[in-house]
Amino acid sequence: MFYRNADPVALRVIFLCYFWFSLLLTPSVLIAKEKSIAEENESVAKPTLNLQQALKLTLDSNPELELFQFQFQELAGEMSTASLNPGYQLGVELENFSGNGVFSGLDNSELTVSLSSAIELGGKLDARQQVVSANNDYLGTQKRLKTLELLSETAKRYLEVLAAQERIKLAEESVQIAQKALTIVKRRVKLGASMTAEASRAEASLAQAELTLNKEQSYYRAAQVNLASMWGEMDAPSFAVQGNLYQFGKSRSLEQLLAEIQNNPSIRQYAALERIRDAELDLVRSNNQSDLNWSVGVVRNEASGDMGLKAGFSMDLFSQSRNQGAYQRAQAIKEQTFVSKRTALLRLQTQLAKTYQYREQSIKTAQRLEQDVIPALLSALHDSEEAYQRGRYSYFEYVLARQELIAAKRKLIDEAVAILLFGVTIEQLTAQPLTQSSVEL
Repeated sequence: MFYRNADPVALRVIFLCYFWFSLLLTPSVLIAKEKSIAEENESVAKPTLNLQQALKLTLDSNPELELFQFQFQELAGEMSTASLNPGYQLGVELENFSGNGVFSGLDNSELTVSLSSAIELGGKLDARQQVVSANNDYLGTQKRLKTLELLSETAKRYLEVLAAQERIKLAEESVQIAQKALTIVKRRVKLGASMTAEASRAEASLAQAELTLNKEQSYYRAAQVNLASMWGEMDAPSFAVQGNLYQFGKSRSLEQLLAEIQNNPSIRQYAALERIRDAELDLVRSNNQSDLNWSVGVVRNEASGDMGLKAGFSMDLFSQSRNQGAYQRAQAIKEQTFVSKRTALLRLQTQLAKTYQYREQSIKTAQRLEQDVIPALLSALHDSEEAYQRGRYSYFEYVLARQELIAAKRKLIDEAVAILLFGVTIEQLTAQPLTQSSVEL
């Protein structure tokens, strides 16, 4: 398949966009299976945002990504510094003055002007450059990780808006059911078949349904603001999002996903971290070789007016033995990186297995709700409504049938959101598309 030899981080972005685009942005539906004429008019008037647009806005405008350009500039400065050879020192030395006897003044003093520096041995300059270069690669990995994290968070917040839209539709359906129930109860009260208390309870039930609708509308607006904050827009106008909350796709097996968890960018970052540790170890090893310090200068004797040259060399002794502690420390830090990688891999494998099982259970629950529970409760509500109108059922039994139906539909929404959120998490853990259809493309 075409992506096998491609950059896994770039593919992660493509897969994330394609997977959620294929799941959510189906042209046949927006969210629900039924719409009233008023809802359709409202959706036409309201600006519409799709997931692809949301992801692009996040990549273009999220302030967290702007930090990396300054961090790269910081490393560029470090590289400039690391590439410098040892500097030069200008020295001035005055001897044999302000003493006693012939040295009481400046007549017999000696003035020395010298220039000194060091010659680096052991490849220290290259080692310093390799450390900075490895840190630059690691920062690039961190930027890609942050990008993927922001894309995943955008997808999750997008789902929150999508779910809020669905809950508003359910709340509107609940209001319609309550209005119909109030009409039926009033008719029975007018005929003397029910007490006026039942009408009062039906009115209270309608008021509660309207309060729930208002609450869901507030949550919807909060979810919109939460999503728009991903690209730094805190005063975004109200908008609708596109998607099908109930399209899950067929996921691959857990064994396949566990085999691909090595592609997780958080595991791959350890490769960049290992390069840093290797470069640091090489830098410490280069300090086993002492630098050669040199100096040259001119000496002038004030008494005779004669001048002469002065030269010197020096080198630290026993550098390798004195450097053993630093080398041992660097080696231990490198070994810690290997252990941390194995620990992180085990943690991700455990999280993947748990998330996969949670998703499978949620799928089963959603399927039973949609195929068995909700149709049965719809039939029960219809039968209860007819039985109540004929006086065979009490008002309590009629209300209970309505409440059970609304609760089941709300649970279906919650399970659908959970399934899609689990899907986002699994894609983060594997850096691969979750559904088989995405892999084949």
